[in-house]
Amino acid sequence: MHVLGNFDVVNLESALNITEAEFYVSIDDDPRWIPDSSVPSSSKIFDHLPHIQRLEIKWCFLKYLSLGVLPEKLPKPCQYLKVLSMDICFDDPDEILTALCILRSSSALQKLKKFMNGKKKLTRSPGVVEEQKSSCFNVSYNCTLYQLRLVNITGISGVEAELDFVKFLLLGSPMLERMTVTPSRSLKPVSVDGFLKLVKELLQFKRESKHAELILLDP
Repeated sequence: MHVLGNFDVVNLESALNITEAEFYVSIDDDPRWIPDSSVPSSSKIFDHLPHIQRLEIKWCFLKYLSLGVLPEKLPKPCQYLKVLSMDICFDDPDEILTALCILRSSSALQKLKKFMNGKKKLTRSPGVVEEQKSSCFNVSYNCTLYQLRLVNITGISGVEAELDFVKFLLLGSPMLERMTVTPSRSLKPVSVDGFLKLVKELLQFKRESKHAELILLDP
């Protein structure tokens, strides 16, 4: 299944047999359309994809999934999901928490691709606990990805939230074989020292897997 376009609301029905899905979804920065609902947008999607094995969440779709109350785990886990690709804005704690929610609910995940997206944050609906935004990673490390083997991260710029996420993956993936990191192109032209500092920091991170290889590519 391939979903492409600009939408106000995305609801799935009769998709119980879908095993592969791609969501390339844009949403407007207009608070009038954002639903104020106790039912999370993530549940409206994942409840109808019980057999999903490969999933791509692109453009602003992760932001859409973060609308509503943010659960720690999905009510119905993605127990067959093996390959996950996500665009994520690390300036937006809501997206970080939503990504972690999906990861906690994907016990069979083997391959993860992350693209660090610097897009502008959208307005959030009322009723969301604001302290989540200031403590997103302080409460979110309680997750172990037992089957994760391959990670590809593109566009990392070295901000604290991104580095925390890399640490989380390295420490929470006992079967990890290889993590490939490609820094943002804006790093190298601006500061060679900044690029070298990023390399040094990443190489010093502890890893739960004794066999994990960390590869840092040139921007």
